[in-house]
Amino acid sequence: MKAALVLFAGVSSLAVVCASALGAQDDLASYYEVPPVALPDTLCESHVGGDFRLTVLRTADSERDRELLQRAESLFPPRESIEAERADYLRARGERGMAVQMEDVASMDGPRWWWHSFDETLLPYALTGPAVAYYLERMRDLAAGPNPLAEYTGTDWHSGEVDYRAGVQCRGDQGHCVVEMRLRWKYTCGSLCAIGLIEERSVTFDASGEIISVEGDGPPRYGVS
Repeated sequence: MKAALVLFAGVSSLAVVCASALGAQDDLASYYEVPPVALPDTLCESHVGGDFRLTVLRTADSERDRELLQRAESLFPPRESIEAERADYLRARGERGMAVQMEDVASMDGPRWWWHSFDETLLPYALTGPAVAYYLERMRDLAAGPNPLAEYTGTDWHSGEVDYRAGVQCRGDQGHCVVEMRLRWKYTCGSLCAIGLIEERSVTFDASGEIISVEGDGPPRYGVS
């Protein structure tokens, strides 16, 4: 792994590998929901003397808000639209090696929220509940083992942080409710070895609970050095 925190304050060496602007999805009718995964409303967890930290804060003021939050976390884009965007991405860059890597990731089973992978860590296309659960467990796995690149970085020290926040805001005039979700994930394995990403998603429901927009899905914003 080559890395250094990309999208986090206090990091001077920054390489943004891929960026996606938040925008409403054109194929909303093709989105689908899966059964929700169990996520904690609050979590404050540390490992290795505090070098690894996991934080979750999910807020809902009512049962209806909680249902909307779970639905937003359980909403998936169609696999076909991710594949079409992947094909356009590779065609524009002509990177044959990356094409092989992305094909391997694309063949993974299950409702697809991921875009690609870097050093055995999946990179997100859509911020979903299963994505959050994956990043929490991935960081626990990293914390439980030694620095995988110690022989290259010259240090046994490594650290990581996951921070997931989600909440619901309803507008009284139109009855619309918006679920805002944000994930920060970073892993550092040396002074010039890290990967970081920020993923956001906004799902808007009308007064009857119908989904009227999804913003944020797309190729991820992440960086390495």
